[in-house]
Amino acid sequence: MQTLGNGALYCKRTKKTVLNGKMHKQIAHCNVERRRRGLINERMVKLQGLLFPGSTKCQKSDVLKKAIDCISRMKEDYDRIRKVEEAVVKVREENKVLASQVQVKYRIKHNNNRKVKSLQESKRRQKKIYAKRITKKQKEK
Repeated sequence: MQTLGNGALYCKRTKKTVLNGKMHKQIAHCNVERRRRGLINERMVKLQGLLFPGSTKCQKSDVLKKAIDCISRMKEDYDRIRKVEEAVVKVREENKVLASQVQVKYRIKHNNNRKVKSLQESKRRQKKIYAKRITKKQKEK
């Protein structure tokens, strides 16, 4: 093994450089940061493509501002839609109540009509019976 100037060791047999602990951590941290920045830039490009279709150059602050505006508008629309849906649910419940009240009133009216009709029919029957009795009595005389 041979010591390099930066404190790293070089192995001739395996042809690999072995870093000391401090350097290894520093390089690992740089790689992690590089990956993180790359992912952020990649996602900013995708967001820019959604918000500014066809535009090639745009500042990150503009992309973020437009994204915030769009999300805020969508949240307001969602809240408005939710309120309308709640109102629709209330109206449907009121309609059910009114429909049941109408059915009850219809049944009462229908039953009353039946009673009236049955009373009328019974009166007709009684008149027929009375008329038959009268005709019998007249025939007997």
